[in-house]
Amino acid sequence: GDGLEERAVAVDILNYRKDGSPFWNALFIGPIFDEQGKLLYFFASQMDITRRRVSEQSYLQAQKMEAIGQLTAGMAHDFNNLLQVINGNLEVALISLDKPDLARQQLERAQRAAMRAGKLTQQLLTFARKQRLEPRRVNLNTLLVEFSEMLVRTLGDKVEMHLDLKPGLPYCTLDPTHLEMALLNVLINARDAMPQGGKVKVGTSLLRHGGEDGSHVVICVIDEGEGMSPEVMRRATEPFFTTKGPGTGLGLAMVHGFVQQSRGRLEIDSTPGEGTTVRMVFPVADGAADAPGSAHAPAATAEEE
Repeated sequence: GDGLEERAVAVDILNYRKDGSPFWNALFIGPIFDEQGKLLYFFASQMDITRRRVSEQSYLQAQKMEAIGQLTAGMAHDFNNLLQVINGNLEVALISLDKPDLARQQLERAQRAAMRAGKLTQQLLTFARKQRLEPRRVNLNTLLVEFSEMLVRTLGDKVEMHLDLKPGLPYCTLDPTHLEMALLNVLINARDAMPQGGKVKVGTSLLRHGGEDGSHVVICVIDEGEGMSPEVMRRATEPFFTTKGPGTGLGLAMVHGFVQQSRGRLEIDSTPGEGTTVRMVFPVADGAADAPGSAHAPAATAEEE
């Protein structure tokens, strides 16, 4: 050919009738050659595919609505459970006021459940990306040591947690509370993937690479669980996608939202039967962040994305 690609094309275009009403038009144009391979002419056909397009759109919309229904049901379910814990403990506390130690224990349980209910609402906000993050300069190793007790509690008795922290890790800029929630979500997935128990390794490392964007710090969570099929892995960070029973399916979607808002990235590797590795990769805080007055700059960029 004379520089033009002589091959068939098929496109869907939004077209308008004479009266101005829109319709979807499937356009097919293909070249017709003679025996010598010389181009004779182009063959074109078009077809109104509005109904097909509309039914596809409404199918997608229905899927989305079903997903939101699942989410709301899951949230309501989790919330209800927590309210029952709160009410139950408050009732017992009220009748055991003459035994201060017992009453205190009940009140503390109610308080813990109330805090968890608060975190659940926060997760919804994070998922909707309406969460005000409050990033600050943090050291991932310090945070992991601070969180470790909470993380071990979350994993329960059957799962052992090992910390593997790289010494001398540079600072990064993120919101510690949200990092803790993201980690809890990843660990709950790891725990559920190992119903018989097992080991989870939580490690930090430094990723150095050339180029403009400098180095990154990494938190890595490795479990020896059931792993995920490629299909499940592809959908793992989709909102509302869950392979578990009642529950929100918001876990990894929330983690993904938080990591993105922190200008980082989420990587997941998984092999069925061998386990899953989840990596949260964050940019190292630049020296400029030390300058007085610029402490809020990262927060602004994280918000706009």
